[in-house]
Amino acid sequence: MPRVSVVMPVYNGENFLPQAIESILAQTFIDFEFIIICEYGTNQTSLAIVAEYAEKDSRITVLQNASMQGIAASLNRGLYAANGDYIARMDGDDIALPERLKTQAQFMDENPDAAICASRATYISKAGKRLYHKDNLSENPEQAKADLLFFCFIHHPSVMFRKNMLFRHSLFYDETYTAAEDHELWCRASHLTKIAIMPEVLLKYRWHAKSSYHTDGDAQAGQTVRTMRSNLERLGIAASEAELRYLQRTTCQESFRDYRDVERLLDSFRCLILEKNRELKLYDEECLEKTLSKRMYWKHHRIRRWAAVMLKSIAKAMSNEKLFSSAIYLELNGFAALLGRALT
Repeated sequence: MPRVSVVMPVYNGENFLPQAIESILAQTFIDFEFIIICEYGTNQTSLAIVAEYAEKDSRITVLQNASMQGIAASLNRGLYAANGDYIARMDGDDIALPERLKTQAQFMDENPDAAICASRATYISKAGKRLYHKDNLSENPEQAKADLLFFCFIHHPSVMFRKNMLFRHSLFYDETYTAAEDHELWCRASHLTKIAIMPEVLLKYRWHAKSSYHTDGDAQAGQTVRTMRSNLERLGIAASEAELRYLQRTTCQESFRDYRDVERLLDSFRCLILEKNRELKLYDEECLEKTLSKRMYWKHHRIRRWAAVMLKSIAKAMSNEKLFSSAIYLELNGFAALLGRALT
């Protein structure tokens, strides 16, 4: 039996599919099976690419959905089909670095209390050019758990699961989610087991016009709100739909015009969340304070945030990779660093 099962859903994406598949087949760790789930309706070009690689490499198993299942159900099918001790997620438009499986399998061997581990990632453009590296993830599992309260910072295709703990805790994807299914799973898992963040960059995460950031933005926003509602309900906090929408806008759907309402709402929710957590002790208090401080970014870096939000909105509308990269750089590093970068 293989030690690692790689699970990758496919729905078209023929432009990037060969690179994604080859990045797994080129791993320095070779004791793996590669399960590719082709969604119903995938075009013939993509199906032919998958079939060609499967014919050449016996480690590839292709599962074809007989009807439209959706991302969560397709992933669950892959999890049930996996034979390995560990299950690694992969997407059809990203690139796994050669040492990814080896590094993650070794990490899981050395950390038996972790059910899930995720690595850092470098964002790349449609053409494969480096856009930026997001290095603000905490390696403290308690901090990771607290951060998940508001936003999903884990790169889905960088994740590796420990199969026996996955099944023991019934940590499967909620099939009622059509987007943001990963955030919901990480939140649920963080209250049952340990999620570890590795320091290594093991994935190239592709940002392009057909990525879920662009095509599923509304669905992701709505289902992020749904996950946030569940997170707050664990703390005994009931928030209205309007309040949740404002809180969600401080994550991935920020709006320039309503920042004042978001700021006021965060101020009031901050005290309530801390108070409820002192009663229930769901989160480490120091880590929760840091998470809430991150959410107060609007207040601490107001002008920088305004500029970043506008740039990201324009970049999203235009699918402009350079503007998006500049917006992220501005948000993380400030005006001086952005100006210095532009002049060099």
